[in-house]
Amino acid sequence: MGPTRLIATAPGVQAPNGPHVAGADLTSEPGGDPGDGVEHLAGPVGGGGLRVTSRPIGGSWCGTHRAILVRPAQGCPRIDTVVGMQIRAARASEQSAIETVVATAFGEEPDGRVVQMIRALNQTRATRISLIADDDGIVGHVQLSKAWIDARKRLVTALMLTPLAVAPERHRQGIGTRLVEEALKAADQMGVTAVFLEGDPNYYSRHGFVSGASLEFLRPSLRIPGPGFQVSTLSRHEPWMTGHVIYPDAMWETDTVGLRDPQLASIENALNS
Repeated sequence: MGPTRLIATAPGVQAPNGPHVAGADLTSEPGGDPGDGVEHLAGPVGGGGLRVTSRPIGGSWCGTHRAILVRPAQGCPRIDTVVGMQIRAARASEQSAIETVVATAFGEEPDGRVVQMIRALNQTRATRISLIADDDGIVGHVQLSKAWIDARKRLVTALMLTPLAVAPERHRQGIGTRLVEEALKAADQMGVTAVFLEGDPNYYSRHGFVSGASLEFLRPSLRIPGPGFQVSTLSRHEPWMTGHVIYPDAMWETDTVGLRDPQLASIENALNS
């Protein structure tokens, strides 16, 4: 892949691998060397953000995004950080909007299983961290709820991450990455020793998660496929803090732990093939 170039930025904005550039009226389209890289034209928009239009060098413009940090990619590039987007604690008044994003992200009805799980976790006061991605509206959400490690010495407080949801039209913009990063920071600041989840190891390994079994943690249920049971240990974790992971009652009451047949059997067959 060829070079990534930011053609220009708004005043006072640091370009990736580039200098500050004066001038806010960015309507011209400078020429570029032929190649297979990506070039970006950035201009200011309301709310203190930028609007970045991207294209493969020598190709067609791929659309407009509120963003600043970019990576090369075939065709339209991935936008990694949305300028003006805020990751912050969710407010009680935003619960309905959060549920809408979650239901849409999981392809469920408004009152689907994942939304019911969130409600049960909230109602039983199991929720410890609830963050949203706010970009002129809620475009993503992550929730961490209480869990425990049944270690030989004593029960150890931990957290479980579920759900992580990003509005489908905002995928591949780094929103999920930002949510996970901020959630782990918040968990560490709380003094929690580890965060567990069930998910795609190819995705979560990029955020520091590893196989739970590799650190001698035992799954809450055998219906959680082994590779999907993952953990991120935090700064206060000690080597003796291993054992069975225990989920809160709300997870069992809503039957949202692991998978069930036929989906479970299908994944197990794929893992064993």
